[in-house]
Amino acid sequence: MRKDIDMPEVTGVKICIGKSINKMGESEWHVYLINKNLIELENVMIVSKGYEDKSADARKTSTLRHMIEKV
Repeated sequence: MRKDIDMPEVTGVKICIGKSINKMGESEWHVYLINKNLIELENVMIVSKGYEDKSADARKTSTLRHMIEKV
């Protein structure tokens, strides 16, 4: 079970999120994962999902998963 997995506290890792407007006038989000540790992070899984608001007719994106071998 998930509750039985030991999840140690993560330190030295930061996330930076920035919004910009592209050439078509649409919003784009850029997310950066910053490792401030002296050791590399291995097998990092990044999961993202976008949505407009919480109403029933809001647009939603699919769940995107990215695997980064070393950061």
